Amino acid sequence: MDKFGGDIHHSSFWPESGVDVKGKRVAVIGAGSTGVQIAQETSKEAASVTQFVRTPNLCLPMQQKSLTKEEQDKRKQDGEYQEIYKNRLNTFAGFPYDYIQKNTFDDSPEEREATYEKMWQNGGFEFWLVTDSCTLLRRWKLT
Repeated sequence: MDKFGGDIHHSSFWPESGVDVKGKRVAVIGAGSTGVQIAQETSKEAASVTQFVRTPNLCLPMQQKSLTKEEQDKRKQDGEYQEIYKNRLNTFAGFPYDYIQKNTFDDSPEEREATYEKMWQNGGFEFWLVTDSCTLLRRWKLT
């Protein structure tokens, strides 16, 4: 570190004026919530971002969006909310999806990729929950 000629910033002492990263190579040490946020934000303008991680955290696209009053009313009229409420006790942690009850390698590589991509696009914890259960089921089958 004593030979490093660039700027060094710590998240707890971040300059109020911000940090100009445009076209620069950025290194982020750590992957806590602040490290993830810094990596995401600096990647918009930096030439490159490298994140050094000891223990990886889970970061998933949540695909959150605001709903208009009309969209909410339509979902209520269509019974979508009532269905979610009714089924909340039937799945892990009340999510509107559950574990896939098959082993990871029961599908072809193409089928697996399509399943993973669909869950990734759905956002939220579905990708983690379902793929983790496939891994666990595969482990159980092999032991």
